[in-house]
Amino acid sequence: QKGLFSSACAIDTLGDAVYVLDGVRGSITCFEPSTYGAAVLSAMKLYQQGEYAASESIWRELLQRNYHLELAYDGIGKALLAEGKYQESLDSFKQANDVYWYSKAFQSYRVEAVRKVIGPVLIGAAVLIILFMVWSKVIRKKLPQREKQQTPISMALDTILHPIAGFEEIRYRRKYSAGFAIGILAAWFFLEVIAHQYTAFIFNGHKPDSINVLLILASTAALFFVLIFVNNALATFMDGESTLKQLWISCAYALMPMILLRVVGIVLSYALCSEEGVFLIILTIVAWGWTFWNIVCALQTMQQYTFPKTLANILLTVVGLVIVLFIGFLFFSLLQQVGSFIRTVFDELMLWQ
Repeated sequence: QKGLFSSACAIDTLGDAVYVLDGVRGSITCFEPSTYGAAVLSAMKLYQQGEYAASESIWRELLQRNYHLELAYDGIGKALLAEGKYQESLDSFKQANDVYWYSKAFQSYRVEAVRKVIGPVLIGAAVLIILFMVWSKVIRKKLPQREKQQTPISMALDTILHPIAGFEEIRYRRKYSAGFAIGILAAWFFLEVIAHQYTAFIFNGHKPDSINVLLILASTAALFFVLIFVNNALATFMDGESTLKQLWISCAYALMPMILLRVVGIVLSYALCSEEGVFLIILTIVAWGWTFWNIVCALQTMQQYTFPKTLANILLTVVGLVIVLFIGFLFFSLLQQVGSFIRTVFDELMLWQ
């Protein structure tokens, strides 16, 4: 058959044609571009020659033949970028799934956008600063001073910056809100869904149609409660003094730095290019480090442990989590095998009828 070889020993190009030498048959086979392939090569050559408008028109004709041709979207994006149409090129690079050129186009678009809004933004910031100074130095002093009442929600917010004092209030004065703690866990779950779907294209490695809500739920709220139950079980052997309710509420409060900085990270992803992604990495490290410290303070205060004993408790909790997950995996694996056995027996019985 034409195009098949016994032993291809050499390959070379001449123009747009590709020649293949077969060492056994002693033949040379020539492959020439189809009409479709010739159009792709022509568009690439026109772009390299600086004829961006001409190459863009060919790419758009190719899209009418193949709507999913990422190479065409990439070529259109490069042509638009060379013409200074930055915003339009962003859409094309996104369709092409080309993060590198999307970031390059975004850098140029960001410079252009900042130049347009820098004046009004600076004026607005100056006005806000002046109004704040007038409020704090003139108007606020004339208003009657009211004693600040501390509510369970305000106490939860205080634990962000003053974790030890906040968790002591929760333990000794019972200033906590179970509803607010549930809201924190719900916010964590929904934020992970939002991050999966709406993080900026440059930093989002997920496809919108690949989301698994159950997996996200299992890795957030479900995992949290498993850790709480494991830690509470260990506390009975390590002389812990916290109740289960105080433990899960205080640990939920400890998640607030991570949740707040997660929001900042999602918003910030729309203002950074790929070369500046290190800032998001630093923000993530700070968020988890801050959250871990709050969890240490929560466990130390609630369980009345020393700092070394608290760290040992956390380490044992992680080990316990691994054991629980392993047992759970074995259990579900056994259920699948039993279900498969029952289906097989049912199919056999149906065949006998």
